[in-house]
Amino acid sequence: MFRTTFVSDQKQWNGVKTPTIFNPCTSLGSVTLSILKLNASRTAQICANTNAHTTFDELYDRTVCVAENLQKIGCKQGEVFIFYTNNTADIPAIVYAALCLGCPVTAYVTFASKRENLHYLTVTKPNYVFCDSNIYEDLNECFQELGNEPTFFTFDGQASGSVRSVDSLFQKVESSDSVSCFCPVELDGTKEIAFIVPSSGSTGKNKGVLVSHASILDTVTRLSSFINASDVLLSLSDIYAITGVVSLMAGTINGATRVVNFGPFSPDRFFDVVEQINATVTISTAFPIKQILNHPRIETANLSSYKHYLCGGEKVSLDIIHKMNKFMTNGTFCHGYGMTETFMVITANFRHQKNVSVGQLISGCEAIIVNDSGERLGIGEVGNLCFKLTFPFSGYMGSTENAADYFDHNGFFKTGDIARFDDNGDLFIVDRKKEMFKVGGWHVIPAEIEEFLNKIDGVKQSCLVALPDPEYDFVPAAIIVKTNSAACTEQSIHDAVSNHFAYTKRLQGGVYFVDSLPMTATGKIARRSVAEIALDLVKNQKTDQNRTLNAN
Repeated sequence: MFRTTFVSDQKQWNGVKTPTIFNPCTSLGSVTLSILKLNASRTAQICANTNAHTTFDELYDRTVCVAENLQKIGCKQGEVFIFYTNNTADIPAIVYAALCLGCPVTAYVTFASKRENLHYLTVTKPNYVFCDSNIYEDLNECFQELGNEPTFFTFDGQASGSVRSVDSLFQKVESSDSVSCFCPVELDGTKEIAFIVPSSGSTGKNKGVLVSHASILDTVTRLSSFINASDVLLSLSDIYAITGVVSLMAGTINGATRVVNFGPFSPDRFFDVVEQINATVTISTAFPIKQILNHPRIETANLSSYKHYLCGGEKVSLDIIHKMNKFMTNGTFCHGYGMTETFMVITANFRHQKNVSVGQLISGCEAIIVNDSGERLGIGEVGNLCFKLTFPFSGYMGSTENAADYFDHNGFFKTGDIARFDDNGDLFIVDRKKEMFKVGGWHVIPAEIEEFLNKIDGVKQSCLVALPDPEYDFVPAAIIVKTNSAACTEQSIHDAVSNHFAYTKRLQGGVYFVDSLPMTATGKIARRSVAEIALDLVKNQKTDQNRTLNAN
């Protein structure tokens, strides 16, 4: 349920106050097993490749089988599981088994560089690695360099030496007379970690966000009006992305049917699978949306089965929202706001009639807007967004800072986002605070200028960065990806921005064209990498200018 109430005397916005459904001190694995048994013969998941159906009962048996085999080889509570693979049919049972054993689960992208892998493996220190065989050698090399020897399992059956096949986990343990004798470990769900979720890394290195069993249970059950037993849930993300984890857990806990083995995203694949299995709900980042809308099949594709398509992760224009809603004849495309630290959207806009707000607060969430001095602000005032959930995230793995450093004295998490609420209780995200910079003492908000740039004819994508300047400290520069055969030029973009914005927001740092922008694994622009590219482009431009001067 998403609805906001403003408490004027406290200058605080509240979602609907509803109690938690499950005992927060229980194990997420224990609840999952109960849900699997409760739904019995209903379909738990559908394979997008083969259309094979797996019932909740079958998934229960597979989960218990995996857990018992892991116990047999000496798996202990607290040991970390990491996944390097796509959204395959075997993943859910292994994840649920890990949760039953009290083992935190994390995942990472299969295409990460060695440097990125070394960093994330250093942070998470996994004991069990589940990966595709084609990346085993690269990962093993990283672990050897780190001096660690985890237990490896490969998904495609190609095991050798000390590497085990995932298939071995699904063989019944001989000493077990019945799967019903298995019992999940006892733990305090408010304190024990269920998932270590990699942050997006759009402005720096990935961090491992620690999310407790209680936090996940509370969040996914609050989505029960959005995802329920009548739904077919299609996830476009693997479990390294927060949307993939949410789809996995919210789908099962709320009794929905999940779709697995979707594979790498493409618009054709999306249309084929949606029409094949009659998807009713999808949760994704904004990354696939433009590709879906720009594909010619959007005009004839049948999306009538959809009830909801929830998109988060970055800003989406009102034009895109209206276009998606045009093709969802029986459903709603809605834009929401959330962070890895919230484990899901904490706002959603189901109306989108006149504005691009990210909507109203989810039940159980409280929010405030404060200035740089920490003083609370009121309706319409722009400031730092802070929120409080019933069960907040537990900090960052490997961080030397205390988790309390990320919260104010009243327990509100400091998001780093600049935002405001209007008089209807709708939240508007202005920009990321860390992405803002000053030009001669005046604030520049990249998102504001990027929104304008992206509307210029011939501009496919843009990113505004701050370049060092001896007079103003920083000046704005635009890195542009042009559409095919675009007629826009450096000068035309300069002129358009100069005619629209004040002097401090003009592109004094220059306009630079590139073939593509670096992206994070979750489809966001990797701003730190773009800034490095911009500095290189400036440096090369100055070198060329000096060569020209010397030649003359």
